[in-house]
Amino acid sequence: MHNILRAICSLWVAAYFGACAAPQTVPDSAPDGTQGAAPASAPVSDTAAAATATGPAFKLSVGPSVMANVLYLAEEASGWRPGSSRAYRAAFEDRFGLDDTDRELLKKYALIRAEIATRARKEAPEPSFEDPFGPEGRFPLARPDLADRYAAAVLASPEPAALGRSLAGIVEPQDAEVIATLLSRLAPRVGQLLIPVQNFASEIARIQASLDAAPVQQLLRAFMTFVHIRQGSLTLNVHPVWAPPESPFEAMLIGDRVLVTVPEGKAAGLQQAALSVHEAGRWLLSRLPPSLKSVATTRFAEKAGFRGEPFAFVEGLLDALSHGLAAPLMAAGPGEVPPWPGDAARKRLAEALTPPLREALAAQRDLNGEFALRAGELERQANPPRPADYVTGSMVIGEEDAVSLFKSQVARWTVWKFPPSRKYDYPKKLLDFPGRSVLLLLTPAEVKALPDRFAGVPGLPKALERSATLLTRKAGVILAVPRQERGYFFIVSAHSPEAFKQTAKRFFALEAIPAEPVLVD
Repeated sequence: MHNILRAICSLWVAAYFGACAAPQTVPDSAPDGTQGAAPASAPVSDTAAAATATGPAFKLSVGPSVMANVLYLAEEASGWRPGSSRAYRAAFEDRFGLDDTDRELLKKYALIRAEIATRARKEAPEPSFEDPFGPEGRFPLARPDLADRYAAAVLASPEPAALGRSLAGIVEPQDAEVIATLLSRLAPRVGQLLIPVQNFASEIARIQASLDAAPVQQLLRAFMTFVHIRQGSLTLNVHPVWAPPESPFEAMLIGDRVLVTVPEGKAAGLQQAALSVHEAGRWLLSRLPPSLKSVATTRFAEKAGFRGEPFAFVEGLLDALSHGLAAPLMAAGPGEVPPWPGDAARKRLAEALTPPLREALAAQRDLNGEFALRAGELERQANPPRPADYVTGSMVIGEEDAVSLFKSQVARWTVWKFPPSRKYDYPKKLLDFPGRSVLLLLTPAEVKALPDRFAGVPGLPKALERSATLLTRKAGVILAVPRQERGYFFIVSAHSPEAFKQTAKRFFALEAIPAEPVLVD
């Protein structure tokens, strides 16, 4: 039976590509007869003008891919990712139905993909105190992880039946067989979705025309210079994929390919083109030197804190590139510019980052720690940080008992401890890391004993003395003291383990950096 399925799928793929694959060349005019997506009168920004024709070349090549659609369907219909919507599976089930075999294969696929994601996390480089966010910070990695390699292998496979060979070394043979069987069953149904829209032929032409507009090409070359790519020619493939009518527009980078959704019944063009630029920027950021990725991440986090993934700096930078700078170049007028992606907080940072990014590209400056600090300050203004945002990467001064009580309030936290029982030269250590936030998790006795060991550190000895006084009246206290460069000293102290746990809980509940002591009864 499985061989029959493979034969059917092979014949279908061959016939499908022959019947409705869109041409790989881009027409000289858009479908409506105009030259490209943006009119000739569209203004060329100073940013675009700054890029030179002799610099690096970058081609976004938009084309059809049956395997991209099959993979995207399996990813969405299986619902394996935390927080994924059931709308896609519901729409697919309404259209085609799902039998017991389909459901069992989707369930197994979800388990396989979750295992791949877990293994990818375990393979990630470990952070260190010097590089608290890892050797490449929270920027896109230079080398694809296991999850990326899996998806890239699927996309590179000529048909689902060939996946047993394509996935060798990535998943176990029996798992590759499950994936091949599921995708072989899904492929004919994907064909039924794509044939009515002629494999997105007209959509591909519109997206390609927008991306090929001269101002957009100049902007991308300027961004390449910004991320330290001075020469060479790069190509990134973009594949439209089907999505249910009510789905949001979205794009994802997988290896050297971008998958961008075309919700059924919605016009395609500027939204997909802008999102393609967004993910192209992510691909280019992966080529930034690792040391600069680490520095840029650390400086931004020291200034504005770190709220987890997705990393605010990377997404804000890409939003500014795609929707702040590229989209207006592709649109015929302000009314056609697509809306910003993401929530309100992300939009605020993207809007704030657009002018400095435009300025940096026009001046042909590099992305570095200085730019990251400026971005961090903009994030502080747009989205004021909380004390909890400074926990990741912080220097922790405290003994094991206090640290354990504090850590019980955190899901995952890598701790770099410098306990008072060791004879650290604290002023020197702080001088070596002038922007790093410091958590002082102390008993009342330690609060009284430590001021002398921080002599010469601006603001900290007096804050410790004030904490000691407050602890004579309260069970717990939290004090925040700004460091001279950036970051904070956070003093967290309590009389008993239970009081310390309650004080730690209060710390993580604070919605803003407190200007006055926070007292816990």
